[in-house]
Amino acid sequence: MAETSIASIKMSSPAAQNESPAGPAAASRQRLKELALWTLKPLLLLAGGAAYLLMRLLEPWRLIRVGLLNYDRIGHLALNTESYLRARAAEPERRREVSIMFSGTPANRQLLTMIQRRLFATESTTLLRFYKHGLLPFVKGTRFHQIFPYWGGEYASFNAAGPQLSFLPEEERRGQRLLAEMGIPEGAPFVCFHARDKAYLDVMHSHNSREEWSGHDYRDCDIANYLPAAEALAAMGIYALRMGSVVEKRVSPRHPKVIDYATRFRSDFGDMYLLAHCKFYIGNTAGAVCVPPCFNVPTAAANYSPLGYALWRPGDIFIPKKYRDTASGRLATFSELVEKGIDRWQDDKLFRNAGLEVVENSAEEVLGLTKEMNSRLDGTWDPQADDDELQRRYRALFPTGHQITGYPSRVGADFLRRNRVLLD
Repeated sequence: MAETSIASIKMSSPAAQNESPAGPAAASRQRLKELALWTLKPLLLLAGGAAYLLMRLLEPWRLIRVGLLNYDRIGHLALNTESYLRARAAEPERRREVSIMFSGTPANRQLLTMIQRRLFATESTTLLRFYKHGLLPFVKGTRFHQIFPYWGGEYASFNAAGPQLSFLPEEERRGQRLLAEMGIPEGAPFVCFHARDKAYLDVMHSHNSREEWSGHDYRDCDIANYLPAAEALAAMGIYALRMGSVVEKRVSPRHPKVIDYATRFRSDFGDMYLLAHCKFYIGNTAGAVCVPPCFNVPTAAANYSPLGYALWRPGDIFIPKKYRDTASGRLATFSELVEKGIDRWQDDKLFRNAGLEVVENSAEEVLGLTKEMNSRLDGTWDPQADDDELQRRYRALFPTGHQITGYPSRVGADFLRRNRVLLD
């Protein structure tokens, strides 16, 4: 594989083009911004107080709620917002709610556009400042404050209603033109696959240093371990599209039906359209894994980490990462990880300080997961006699009340067969 350096990507990224040069001039501009905000705060609070009073007066007819979209990370922008929209659709008494949401520059502009068709969401630096410094002090903690949290275990509410986001007819035609541009015939099946790496946060969120972002490194995985699965699908006549907004490496597949969309065709629109229309998605715990479920697209996730999380929809399958004791070289059993609370750790430093190496799934394990998903969708899956027992043993690892309790997805059968010892 030919590697594209993060430095070269950064020079061409929108975030890099908007960066201000470091030094005294930048520090001076920052001080002027802070002074301007301090000067404006009384006016912002006055406007916020008036808006809050109006919301209270209108409450008998409409409950107006205001909040901030999780706009800067695609996973939260997609899943948190969709979860709220589905819950609102499933509860008739909530239909009198009017949500007014504020946003900065979104992680994906097409996604924000689709959200704006379902609720009022404004992208404005000025209005964002008004919300944070004028309105939020009045509404925070009240019934007028709208937040879109997602803790990982809201399986029932997420599946209580169908997809809330959709494409316009013109967007469907645009998507078909994109597929044709990539050489994919109309009606031909395709899958999307993605492996998380360091590039996206380092380039698009450079307000933090590499050291500050390193806490997420336990989630990373190598795209090379996904290629055999992609090539196996291609050999069956299914196109495989490598996804990613900013990526560390190009891929050089050995089959013409494996396409590096991320480095050749990528756009905000293409990301959303392809993830919403693929036969299924092969991913990991990067933000993109949250997009296909919003459209009820089947998802197969390798390298799922931390251990105490699962996919949201029935029919989805996942396989977790493993954890090796660096002193002894022994793989920790899943029950050991759960008993010590390690299944909820979300910082690479915690694993390193505990002497644990996070072990990503092998190419063989990713291939097994992919074949299972494709076979299940085609109705040709042939289970083994003890597959359900292995599933039961995995679920039994987690105590009652754990956030993973009641997850509707399954762990990959091939993975559990290969790693029975980790269930002890």
